[in-house]
Amino acid sequence: MVWEVEDGCGNKETCTQLVTIKDCKKPSPVCIELIAELMPSTCAIELWASDFIAANSSTDNCPGPYRYTFDAAGTQPNRIFTKDDLGRSPINIYMWDAAGNSDFCITTVTIQKNMPCTNDVSRFVLTGTVKTETNANVSDTKVSVMSGTNELAFSMTNTSGTFGFNEMDANNYEVVPKRDDNHRNGVSTADIIKIQRHILGAESLNSGYKMIAGDVNKSNTITAADLVELRKLVLFKIDRFGNNTSFRFVDKDYNLTTGNALTSSFPERVSLTNAMSGNVEADFVAVKIGDVTENAVVNLTGVPEERSGKSLMFNVAEGSYKAGETVRMTLKANDFAKINGYQFTTNFDNQRLEFVGYEAGKLHVTEENFGFTMLEEGKITTSWSNPMAESITENEGAFTLIFKARSQGLISESVYVTSELTPAQAYNAKGEMMNVGLNFIGKDGKAVQGFALYQNQPNPWGTETLIGFNLPAQMKAKVSIYDVTGKVLKVVERTFNKGYNAVTLNKGELPATGVMYYQLDAAEFTDAKKMIILD
Repeated sequence: MVWEVEDGCGNKETCTQLVTIKDCKKPSPVCIELIAELMPSTCAIELWASDFIAANSSTDNCPGPYRYTFDAAGTQPNRIFTKDDLGRSPINIYMWDAAGNSDFCITTVTIQKNMPCTNDVSRFVLTGTVKTETNANVSDTKVSVMSGTNELAFSMTNTSGTFGFNEMDANNYEVVPKRDDNHRNGVSTADIIKIQRHILGAESLNSGYKMIAGDVNKSNTITAADLVELRKLVLFKIDRFGNNTSFRFVDKDYNLTTGNALTSSFPERVSLTNAMSGNVEADFVAVKIGDVTENAVVNLTGVPEERSGKSLMFNVAEGSYKAGETVRMTLKANDFAKINGYQFTTNFDNQRLEFVGYEAGKLHVTEENFGFTMLEEGKITTSWSNPMAESITENEGAFTLIFKARSQGLISESVYVTSELTPAQAYNAKGEMMNVGLNFIGKDGKAVQGFALYQNQPNPWGTETLIGFNLPAQMKAKVSIYDVTGKVLKVVERTFNKGYNAVTLNKGELPATGVMYYQLDAAEFTDAKKMIILD
């Protein structure tokens, strides 16, 4: 722009000024609602932002051209809608003028699917249960949905033994359960006896699931090799099976029998197909390997451990020893009548005694009957069994443990039976489970009381129970009650009398039910046992 200025005398002057004209006004879009149907061939539809503009209704101060987008950046003029967009949804439509000014209007889009798509994929919700043959709920089992070797998702079973997944597209999947913890759970010499009787044909395992449990080494046979591995586990020589997991699982819909359990490949997973839809179930029967007596703890509720209240006691001659002497401790029969087996942990004071070896007596024990992996901690595990039951004449020696004395002491104060590693249990021909203990006999033929912790009576219990124990002398002792997580719930600590003592527990004192443990600590003696509190 040129300016010219003239004064009264006729003088003139000019100047030039640059003026830029800009369009700064936003356009005014007018939107309409839109309903669109997915194309059956693709199960999708492409819509343009301009499809949502009312004809001849949008305005601007300057003439076009105009353009329309779904995004504020101005880069998305079109968009693909699929079955994930089904239904009515709000949407913004942006209008742009030639100068780059923009504004938006808010409308809705309704995506419909009135015809099946040729590439439609079914969807389903997967749920299921994991239970034992006796219908006990199995918790803490990982259930995976697999596509080939790829894990797509997993769920853990709860205390009700149930698992579930969110809705997923149907496809060719496999549902695979797995639990591989605590191989020793539910395994004892009682299982060895039962498997021995099966091998001998004296008493066959009566279900296909028990036969799977008895096939410890996963060889599709039940042989002496399974017994050897099972006893090693009981004796703490090994902590897990060499060729097996702690649990195996069978598709509940499979007709498992004693005839096909080991002769065919039973299904340990459930197959899903892309034709499935809606609610789909996959149920499994869990088998604890080695546990043919079915007493494994498979959830927090636990399994009651029923004992007869009887005890298998061994008589041991009390005596003193001095450093350097050989101490021969012979365990002699005391009402050892028709016994199928026993197991226990022998604790010894390794500051006073050094274990040297053992000798067989009336029981033809070998090294396979003992576990010596924790001698430095003063612990020996023991397991013996005879499927046909055995009796020993009163006071005949069953076997002998041999020690070398490192210092002086009394045998009754230095060696005792506990359940610290291998639980102290015995089994008679009637199928009864008994406690195991030692009677220390003095030179006068009378029993000398040592340390002992007994099974609470009754067990399981719902109102009140009694925990009994023996002490060799008056001393301070502590009885602790704790849950499966190790949390201490109650402690009774005081000075107790020599000989038998008892602590009474009332259900109202304990803020929990299910599996509990109690432990006695007195001097250098420690032992623990399990009990069940009923709801």
